[in-house]
Amino acid sequence: MLDQLGIGFDVEPAILTRCLDELGITFLFAPRFHPGLGRLARVRSQLPFRTIFNLVGPLCNPASPTHQLVGVPHEDHARRMAEVLAQTPRLRRALVVTGSDGLDEVTLAGPTQVQIVEAGQVSEQVWTRDDFGLQAVSAAELRVSGPEESARLMRRLFEGEPGPVREIVLANAAAGLWTISPCPLRQAVHRAATAIDSGAARALLRRWSELTRGLP
Repeated sequence: MLDQLGIGFDVEPAILTRCLDELGITFLFAPRFHPGLGRLARVRSQLPFRTIFNLVGPLCNPASPTHQLVGVPHEDHARRMAEVLAQTPRLRRALVVTGSDGLDEVTLAGPTQVQIVEAGQVSEQVWTRDDFGLQAVSAAELRVSGPEESARLMRRLFEGEPGPVREIVLANAAAGLWTISPCPLRQAVHRAATAIDSGAARALLRRWSELTRGLP
């Protein structure tokens, strides 16, 4: 999808650093930083199920972030993930979220189990769509045919189009904002909506594309 949006994803670390410094966003392509994963990519793509590498990836982030939002599709794995993150010295706060419908992100089709990692301890919360003040969205409404359709929907989102894509993006953006600075989830949703409706998100996407494509 990033490629379809015009964003270079397999680029030099210096460009990634510039994106992070200037824009506050970057994408770390795992095979570039973890060559072993690159050799396994073909095998993983042919398997009809998730593997341990889906859990290992977020734990091997070369940026060593102080705050982290991680999605895990199963509650038993989520607790293990949280316990490992709790042992990460640099980490200030992390959220591990599991949608009740099997999404490895915040869902709006039912409750979301949230493991909160802070000060080496793990606590739990349950979030629902009412906490966000958003409409219900099923996983079926988010299903796409491929990266081209994903990119098209993202562009329409950034143009302000309402609908299920906007709802789920607002929910997960709000979770990211909450991870940095806990606040009422509806307030975080409002901040995310403002970023879209003001055109700031669209402008950021355009500049991100320019930087990763080597434009000044």
